[in-house]
Amino acid sequence: MGKRQCAGEALARVELFVGVVTLLQNYKIEPAKGREIDLEPIFGGILLPKRQPLRLVPLVH
Repeated sequence: MGKRQCAGEALARVELFVGVVTLLQNYKIEPAKGREIDLEPIFGGILLPKRQPLRLVPLVH
């Protein structure tokens, strides 16, 4: 975090946070129809989750 840090970085982080929160407030995240979530990780230098087909279901408020 030197003195030449991007002046808009904090704003960008807030905008990303607001975007993710808005998605989570308005949609339910589910596996694709007929699929289940596979919790087995991909092994390597670090553990990574496998790609999962998901769908967003609008919530009724």
